[in-house]
Amino acid sequence: MNPSHDASRYTVGWIAPLPLELTAAVGMLENPTTMEVDDDDVLYHVGRIGSHFVVMVVCPRMGIEPAATALANMRRSFPNIKHVLVVGIAGGMPCYGPDRQEQIVLGDVVVGVPQQGRGGVTHYEFGAWEGEKELTVKEHTLHPSAALLT
Repeated sequence: MNPSHDASRYTVGWIAPLPLELTAAVGMLENPTTMEVDDDDVLYHVGRIGSHFVVMVVCPRMGIEPAATALANMRRSFPNIKHVLVVGIAGGMPCYGPDRQEQIVLGDVVVGVPQQGRGGVTHYEFGAWEGEKELTVKEHTLHPSAALLT
């Protein structure tokens, strides 16, 4: 590892499922640079977003297993990671609004808002469609950490 980098200061991990998503994410970093870690063949992108020291990586391919492997490698190489984000292009919501007439297009940002004691994101697998327009949620994700909202 380059002695000018201190892997212990990075507390936020960011996993991008696709290379183009990593490119966009790296654009958010202040003073971005790349970092290699001994005994890890992954090239990490590091920098700051506000007061947070962030390390970013792209998955080698799509899927849960590659993301889990990327996370395991990241946590081994950056031992003080406290928060991990998986950020990418969401393919599950092409329309929104009361009658789903408003279309989501490239460049739109979709933000989940916690409601009724549930986190702001619902995984497709966590619900069941009942009727034509109603998704009954069976499980949900947790709220984002307050530390990341500052």
